[in-house]
Amino acid sequence: MYIIMSCSEPIFEYPNLQDDQNAYEFNDSIKKKPTEFCFYDKKYKVQEGVSIWESQLNKTIEKDSIMMRDGLKLNHYEYIREIVSIEDLESVKTQLIEDNTLFICYDASNKHFTISENEELATNYQLFINMLLPTSVDILQTRKIENEKKALSDIAYIFEKNDLCLVKLEWEYKGRLLHTQCVVSKKKGVIYDKFLFFIHSLTTNSEVKENVKRTENLYLKSGNLDSIRQSLNGPILYEWINEDAWYNVYGNVLYEYSIKVRVFGQLIDGVKHILDKSINHHSDALWPLYSCSTVAATKDYSTGADGHLTFMWAVAYGTGVGVSIGWNGTGFEFSGGGHGEGGEELVLPCDLTRERYLAYEATPFYLR
Repeated sequence: MYIIMSCSEPIFEYPNLQDDQNAYEFNDSIKKKPTEFCFYDKKYKVQEGVSIWESQLNKTIEKDSIMMRDGLKLNHYEYIREIVSIEDLESVKTQLIEDNTLFICYDASNKHFTISENEELATNYQLFINMLLPTSVDILQTRKIENEKKALSDIAYIFEKNDLCLVKLEWEYKGRLLHTQCVVSKKKGVIYDKFLFFIHSLTTNSEVKENVKRTENLYLKSGNLDSIRQSLNGPILYEWINEDAWYNVYGNVLYEYSIKVRVFGQLIDGVKHILDKSINHHSDALWPLYSCSTVAATKDYSTGADGHLTFMWAVAYGTGVGVSIGWNGTGFEFSGGGHGEGGEELVLPCDLTRERYLAYEATPFYLR
């Protein structure tokens, strides 16, 4: 279960920039079956004779180099009891909320973590727990959010009798023993643990140069690239893609972003012409503990054999709800902490190729 919030709506005005916001839904590439569970970016079958949550915790004990790399190890777990009612769940939530001192905190590289205090996470922790495990009035608020944001449709665990349980986890962190309370579902597996939920792995990374190499290798193997390049007429394409996603231990998205720019053209008697363009950007984050935002906009554009596209882009992500992108009159600026980057790109007719167009046409629609 996870809480996702779209941050792709325009958040400020861009002088002399054409707004090209065209958000699209992220395709969930990790689909779980009842007999399977996700462990980072891989799927495993539920062990015979045990529940899905036991299989998940067993796999965490057996194989987790990402945790151990930073000095954290799950020693064992102990079943405590079933959570029998909404009132009982409210009591468990109170215990979880009170345990708001130590959190998984990543460094600037977003690759290594420590377990330490984090005032910003502590401030938003109660809101997060209430949204993840809604009770009474919280349920109504959750349903309201679900209606407004499709990305929030899987926002929380809605209580079911004879399903929810409490498990105690014992951890070892750099020689120190720590204990957490883990909420599990007999049907859905691990719902929440304050360490497991926030340890992540970067599982997708798209860079334009790498994509170009993969595309050319595909057509070189098929033997078609030479004939494609020799053709004096036909559609051509330029692509610029920048996207990443971070998944926690059990395959839930913590935050993700995607910026895709495409320039469509035509090769006419050997001369390349720009005909059209598309700019899409999208961001989601585990709100209110994380935030993520993207911006992509046209600065200048013209079509034809002498045409061009100049576009600007930016992405920001980090802990808390305050990460944002602003415009200072000449470029992007970032506030609210976290990581931010951006730039300006120029596309000319010579950058469009036939092989890129054919690779695009061969890509399933939901992956474009």
